[in-house]
Amino acid sequence: MTTLTIDQAKDHLAELLAKAADGEEIVIVRDD
Repeated sequence: MTTLTIDQAKDHLAELLAKAADGEEIVIVRDD
């Protein structure tokens, strides 16, 4: 599992979505 900060995810979100395999999950978790 890869963990990214929000800033990292914002910078790479389109790339991450483009690379996501069929059936792969992208999970967003908040640490409150």
